[in-house]
Amino acid sequence: MSCNLALFSRQAKLRFVNIKVMFCHRLLVRTVTSSLLGCLLVIATPDLSGEFSSQRAEALGSYIYTACRQSGIYRSGISGGSTALLTDPGTPIQIHATDNYLYFSGDGKVQRTALDGSGVVTLVTGSGSYPSYLYGVDTDATYLYYGNEYSQTIGRVNLDGSSNNASFVDTSAISGLYALDVAINSTHIYFGGGQNVTSRKIGRANINGSSPALILTDSDGPVTSIALDAQYIYWTDYTNGEIGRADLDGS
Repeated sequence: MSCNLALFSRQAKLRFVNIKVMFCHRLLVRTVTSSLLGCLLVIATPDLSGEFSSQRAEALGSYIYTACRQSGIYRSGISGGSTALLTDPGTPIQIHATDNYLYFSGDGKVQRTALDGSGVVTLVTGSGSYPSYLYGVDTDATYLYYGNEYSQTIGRVNLDGSSNNASFVDTSAISGLYALDVAINSTHIYFGGGQNVTSRKIGRANINGSSPALILTDSDGPVTSIALDAQYIYWTDYTNGEIGRADLDGS
């Protein structure tokens, strides 16, 4: 399948790039020079059979880490080369890389492993109405934040898995606002997509979990991943092969 990726605001759409992949799912924000975009890189990594089938990817240092539902978590050199299986924890959905660990969700859990794939630890086990749908993950220096595709909640837990608050953010008062993916900065928690990849909405809450609000709705497709830099929020709509961009307040 050929995904024609486009950068667009709520007011206009601009042609960005064409890339042949089977899934245009995950955004990687890195410092690259581009007069059009500034700092966005979209990557899909081939699995060992040569097919492009990664669900999510993260870039860290000289590596790209990918979570493939069918076969585990892989690591590839950012400039190319071989792809190595690090661990096969079941069905990894989302992945987040830090200097010390890989955090990932899937099978109703949020887990952590060392960057070489060793020492898998379960930090969160799903509970409540939709325990199997823990998806989006992100971290800051103190906490792990995780989304749920159906329950309209975002959880927060210490990085060691202690003091879990599964309803740190509650969006149930806002129709259709879920958390298939989660991204944070120093002041806010951003989240969106979900409901079996049908939701077109993106929301934002204060970093303390208060005041969740809808900030934008994609004009023509579901939100499948989100990412932030210092100025913008980016999101993918893989159904239409597009990348969206808006100011951090959704405008």
